[in-house]
Amino acid sequence: MNMADDALRAPLLDLKRYDKCKVPRSTKVTMTVAVYDGAAVGADITSKPKNAKIEECVNEVVRSMTWAKVPSLNTVNVSF
Repeated sequence: MNMADDALRAPLLDLKRYDKCKVPRSTKVTMTVAVYDGAAVGADITSKPKNAKIEECVNEVVRSMTWAKVPSLNTVNVSF
């Protein structure tokens, strides 16, 4: 059973979650996230211009998120 893309994207696009990362408006963040059983099991975060601190912070936030527990691997791509 797969999750709908909207359900996967919703928490990732709640930009208030990333406030502690202090992402400037001029920075674009792109991520591919793998979700299994309600948790992020993999995340590939990139930023333009490249900023390792922002990428690390966003990665921590993503890995602390939860989704509905579905026993299948789902992936989603998101940019903001």
